[in-house]
Amino acid sequence: MPPSELPTVEPLESSELTLPLHIMLGDPNARRVSQAISQTVKQHVFRGKSPVGCFINVGGGLIVSSPEFCFLQMAGKLSLIELISLGYELCGTYSMPVPSVQELPAWGFYSREPLTSTKKLGAFVDNMSGVKGVQKAKRALRYLQDGSASPMETNLTILLTLPYKLGGYGFPLPKLNSRIVPVKSAKQTAGKIFYSCDLFWPDYDLAVEYDSDFFHTGSERIAEDSKRRNTLSSIGVLVITVTNRQIRSTTEFEKAAKLIAGNMDRRLLYKNPGFATAHRELRSQLFLR
Repeated sequence: MPPSELPTVEPLESSELTLPLHIMLGDPNARRVSQAISQTVKQHVFRGKSPVGCFINVGGGLIVSSPEFCFLQMAGKLSLIELISLGYELCGTYSMPVPSVQELPAWGFYSREPLTSTKKLGAFVDNMSGVKGVQKAKRALRYLQDGSASPMETNLTILLTLPYKLGGYGFPLPKLNSRIVPVKSAKQTAGKIFYSCDLFWPDYDLAVEYDSDFFHTGSERIAEDSKRRNTLSSIGVLVITVTNRQIRSTTEFEKAAKLIAGNMDRRLLYKNPGFATAHRELRSQLFLR
């Protein structure tokens, strides 16, 4: 299509989308050059193939990148740690708000259904061989897991599971918010069909729970958490609780990591100063958000 026949971008500029808008072009000749456009619209040329699954029609003449394509596109813009964090958000049940258009909840995120999964991300990336960002996306996928329910659960999982060279403690990936079904006797005592644990390692019968400042306070909630831990203990599942303060403290988090390792019959074998430097850098990127 000749540039003169291309659709206008003005309706997008006046929409509720945040500025600047990032628009993808398949032909460099389609670029629009004007001072007004350059201030509100960032134009990018994509020369790779665009297989089925790259775009979603959201109505009103607007077509946007799919979650899978967004993940690959951002691989060319973000650091590896930032890309892993984005992957957890896309495959999790939360969204970070856009401050300019959304009121920020007290707990800092919105709940929703997952936008994609690690399986879908992997299949999409495998189908985009040769496109910029593919290798970084594939590397990030090694450290992703479905089901994170909050940014702090994501940070906790990343801190525990990334390899030493990236500043993590090298634990295997846990199941996130997976169901643990009590045996019949425990189920009758608890009055629940199943429990959901933030991080769970079935091979070790070990669960790690993030004790949020917002959702685990009050006498009723504390009593419920205690009953829950007792029920899980009765079926052989050890529950270790990690608080917001512990996660944010390097010293306290190391103590928690050693406790977790001890209950897996593992030893933490990182070497300093290399690990300490990588761990500080990891924290700086995770908590920058």
